[in-house]
Amino acid sequence: MPIDGTGVLLLVNTTGDPGSPIYVAVAGQRDLSFSEDTAEIDATSKDDGVSGTFLPGRNTDSITLEHLYELGDAGFIALKNARRNRELIRVRKSELGDQTEESDALVTNITTNYPDSDVSTVSVALRLSGGWSPV
Repeated sequence: MPIDGTGVLLLVNTTGDPGSPIYVAVAGQRDLSFSEDTAEIDATSKDDGVSGTFLPGRNTDSITLEHLYELGDAGFIALKNARRNRELIRVRKSELGDQTEESDALVTNITTNYPDSDVSTVSVALRLSGGWSPV
């Protein structure tokens, strides 16, 4: 059964300590995308004729998040600190209130937008390190 996108949230570990994590949802989430890609290795030879032969390469999983800019939000502060300190951050996927998967992630980009006469937003890009694991 399809679910409304509002039921899926990104949670981040705000303690930075994997031994005693505290996961919170980044406040004001508006758009959230999870991408799972597999690189292809071209194993085609002259013997293959016109059809190519491909093998699976490395997996590259990523997350993009857009949220409202809210002063003092613990989730955003954790993401910003992880990027500035060049550290991985532990993230979890929450679906309809159930925490389903987790991974370490590298924050690769944070862009904050302060438009005239509109809400301020933050866009965050993350690259997973090691892929998803069930919670």
